[in-house]
Amino acid sequence: YLWMAFVILGTSPDIIDLWEAIVTLLMLPALVYISWKVDIGAANPLLRRAGILGEAEEEEDASNNEAGFLSFSSQELRVEGSLEAQVLEILVLRHGSNEKHLGAASCQFKTEPMSAVEGFDFESAEGSVEFGEGETRQHIKLSLLPKSWRAREVDFLVVLEDAEGGPCFNPGDDGGGDQAILTVVLGTHGPRPTGFEATIDRFVGVDKLSKGLEDWKGQFRSCCYCGGSAEEQAEATPKDWAVHIVSLPWNVFFALVPPTVFAGGWACFFGSLIGIAFLTACVSDLAELFGCVLSVPDIITAITFVAMGTSMPDLFASISAAKEDPTADASIVNVTGSNSVNV
Repeated sequence: YLWMAFVILGTSPDIIDLWEAIVTLLMLPALVYISWKVDIGAANPLLRRAGILGEAEEEEDASNNEAGFLSFSSQELRVEGSLEAQVLEILVLRHGSNEKHLGAASCQFKTEPMSAVEGFDFESAEGSVEFGEGETRQHIKLSLLPKSWRAREVDFLVVLEDAEGGPCFNPGDDGGGDQAILTVVLGTHGPRPTGFEATIDRFVGVDKLSKGLEDWKGQFRSCCYCGGSAEEQAEATPKDWAVHIVSLPWNVFFALVPPTVFAGGWACFFGSLIGIAFLTACVSDLAELFGCVLSVPDIITAITFVAMGTSMPDLFASISAAKEDPTADASIVNVTGSNSVNV
């Protein structure tokens, strides 16, 4: 923004020269490159000397951890397809140098869908795994749903995280030292589909199509409720209702964006771009009308009202991302993408 103000108000008032336009366009890849170098740690020594970044912490060696470490018995589990519901038992192990003297420990687990569809191939689950003193083996039970046929293999993840009581996760396994990840592969079975059903399953996936349509209906249903559900609406305050009424047209408009299930998320991506483009056009026109009413020049409107109105939400989103995400990748996206596009 300072650069734009400089070239428009200083070097060539109210005119953008070719060299100024080229420099402005080159700022985006330059900012992306600098952000990428910072993200991978290339600037860490400089940041430490400046006192911005603390000293590097030494990684904990799982083999020397007296409380042991947690892991699955394997990193991949293959399950044969079945016409009937199945209960899958997954073994979780706790290793240590002196297993008889291990204290109590626990960790959290959850399932994450990959190509398998939650609610059609398996039931989503989360909870905790508890180890008593001296215990080294526990099981997680998951429900696999019955299917009349499955034309191709699908998979989902079981993730262990948030270990308590001293143990860590094996850094040599999938997930590194922060998590333990098991990939569950569900095999094919039953007669292969034919005709239109086979075409849909090949390019979209019958289960993904069903779940996507179900989620899409849910997007519109949640728009109708204050707070997104009947339970939240029952406890809504007058302030909540005022916000709901004001935001209802926008909520309905963006409910048109397809769920991420379709086309690997690309339909949602391009739908969001179209919605953002429409919203940007509305903000631009409203800002221009506002400046016209107050007799404010377009350049002043652009670098004040429009810039602040579009960048302040990104600022707060970046702050939240920087606090919650160890790598703050979402902050980098906001800084390089949003601000450059605004310019």
